[in-house]
Amino acid sequence: VPSTMKFVNLLILMGEYEKAERYITMLIEELQSFSDNDENIGYAYDLMGQICQKRDDYTNALIYFERALNIIQPDNIYRAIIFQNIGKVYQFMVNNSVALEYYEKALQFQEKMTPFDLACLYCTFGTLYQEMEQFDDALIYFNNTLDICHSHSFNPIWYVDIFVSLATIYAERSNYNEALQFCNRIMDNLSKLVMKNHPLLITAYGTTAKIYFQCGDYGLAMASCQKALNIAEKVMHKENIGKQ
Repeated sequence: VPSTMKFVNLLILMGEYEKAERYITMLIEELQSFSDNDENIGYAYDLMGQICQKRDDYTNALIYFERALNIIQPDNIYRAIIFQNIGKVYQFMVNNSVALEYYEKALQFQEKMTPFDLACLYCTFGTLYQEMEQFDDALIYFNNTLDICHSHSFNPIWYVDIFVSLATIYAERSNYNEALQFCNRIMDNLSKLVMKNHPLLITAYGTTAKIYFQCGDYGLAMASCQKALNIAEKVMHKENIGKQ
């Protein structure tokens, strides 16, 4: 993304969607005063689509993503990002077959992708196949993601998300020994994290609690539930202080 767009990206990450929309609208108008085919306009349309997606306005999100594709050159790797964004919209709409088509279009750019971007795409495939209950395919993509993570020493939080998915899949298949192994790996990675109260850990602890319960280990299930509850209370307390 060009430097002029990075501020908008930051606003989107912060959840400041109205500010992001105002900024990107002004930017589009300014760019269009020079040319209607400037690729920067395509990047701007993609960001506008992301804002619509965050607001669950899927119809307009797709319109902006298609506008972006009409401007971004066919050989530009940024098209892979747009294809993924479109795929996510269809996935949110539970139109998984169309989502898969767009993820496969993104995969055509894999030779140009950074290891991080490719790992993100593989993980996206894994999540979609998991939702479709095509667990064999999901396992392939999650394991491919892990291979990249191991090769490039990614942040431990990455492993947590993938291990949660793998543990859930094995639990769904009643393969509780494998599920428990991944639960243990989740806990091991959580212990390495600096941010002990990260909101994402609520999901991780909640998932492990469910799996421990399915496996009949009620003590560990209760302990994981308590950890999830403690973090949730701290996050809510922090948010309430911020609103005062």
